[in-house]
Amino acid sequence: WKAVADSVIWDWKMPASSSSSQYGSILPGLIMSYDDLPPYLRCCFVYCSIFPKDHEIKRELLIMQWVAHGLVEEKEGVGVEVTANQYIEDLRRRCLIETHRSDRGTCVKLHDILHDLASYVGGKEYSHAFATEQTRHLSLLGQANAEAAMKYNASGAANKVRTILLSASLPLVELINFKRLRVLSLMKCRIDELSNSIECLSLLKYLDLRWSEVRRLPRSIGRLYNLQTLDLSDSDIEELPVEMVELCNLRYLGMERTVCLKFMAEGLGKLTNLWTLHKFLVCNDNGGCNIRELENLNKLKGKLLIEGLGGGRVKAIDAEKAQLKEKHELNVVELVFEVDDNVSEHRSLLEALEPPHGIERLRICDYEGDTPAWYLDTTNYMELRTLQLRCCPLLATVIGINCLENLEVNICPTLCELPSMPSLKSLKVNGCNGLKTLANMPILESLEVVECGSLEHVAEMPALMSLRVDRCNMLKTLANMSALELLTLIQCRSLKQVAEVLALRPLVLV
Repeated sequence: WKAVADSVIWDWKMPASSSSSQYGSILPGLIMSYDDLPPYLRCCFVYCSIFPKDHEIKRELLIMQWVAHGLVEEKEGVGVEVTANQYIEDLRRRCLIETHRSDRGTCVKLHDILHDLASYVGGKEYSHAFATEQTRHLSLLGQANAEAAMKYNASGAANKVRTILLSASLPLVELINFKRLRVLSLMKCRIDELSNSIECLSLLKYLDLRWSEVRRLPRSIGRLYNLQTLDLSDSDIEELPVEMVELCNLRYLGMERTVCLKFMAEGLGKLTNLWTLHKFLVCNDNGGCNIRELENLNKLKGKLLIEGLGGGRVKAIDAEKAQLKEKHELNVVELVFEVDDNVSEHRSLLEALEPPHGIERLRICDYEGDTPAWYLDTTNYMELRTLQLRCCPLLATVIGINCLENLEVNICPTLCELPSMPSLKSLKVNGCNGLKTLANMPILESLEVVECGSLEHVAEMPALMSLRVDRCNMLKTLANMSALELLTLIQCRSLKQVAEVLALRPLVLV
């Protein structure tokens, strides 16, 4: 401690031009914290300065950028994402980064003074405008003169950069001068198709096309043999070409909310290094993906949405070969069927697509069969926290899963029973005209019931704080709900009795 107290670092001051120069008294301590980091953490911390101040960095995408630059140590038997997550936790415990949850998942953020420190350490290797010979990482996110800067950089000034992060409104420039790129973000760029010159980026490992207008990928995409991350989430992508099968090192294929996607070419099952595949679209016609291609994708983790089930294009035997049950690292499974009249086909497909037993969230949509055998065995799904059922006309009951915390049931007209669930905290029921009564849910906090025309009685729920009942014309009584704080009743014309509600504050009657 004497060596710390006598260190000349306490005389150091942030340059006056920095927005954090007023924090001069604490900067030496932060520098000592930085100096105390092992080398691999220093590099990861400094890299965060490539993002603008106050920017919320999606955790998993930051990890993939670190990996693309070789900043994460590869350990035998340990996935790089596991190691990278440990890096984030180490930086958080040292108070060098902040983490918080948002609608987009877990995000990482630097305090302004720490951003200035990281920028100072990064020096000329990091730029937020015009690149020089020393620039290795270039970000134009949020820059007013971004278009002019990019045209200048594309002329050859930035030919040694390893990272380019472009801002929302920039048109795409030719990429031929950026042959050393490892990370390229074209998020929100105004392009509907990538240039074939993308094949020049043979070292590229990370390509971000989120929220872009890209509708299709060029055939040359298959020449990016080193590509590890391809994120198309929230983009206008309409199809994935057959050349995707050449991306043998691909680990992350982001497909969240790709509502325009109509076709995925066959061969995706050969990408056995994939550990994130948000969406799988079954399209057997004209060389499209067969569901059995999931068979060898055993590294998948996180969320998987399977669309295009039914419609005569999927056979139960192929669904069995997908071995969905064996994908033990998945924690969210969503199964979306196509509406048709083949009830037995739906039943056999859902029977074959038994989810892995460790999932935390399950969503089933447009399913027209009856209850599969695995659905009746509540002992298998002890980690299930959220269940969502939508447009399942033949499901007459929801099994009482003890660990379930959130339940949403929409447009299931034959549903007549909702048993008591001891862990349930949130319940939403909409368009279930066969439901006559709601059982006691001992710790339920939020209840929303809409257009349940046969519902007559809501049982006592001692922990309920928010209740909304909308267009339930047969509802006659509400039992005692002593903790209720918010009550909304809309067009409940038969309601005759509301028991004592001690904590009630807002009340809305329509």
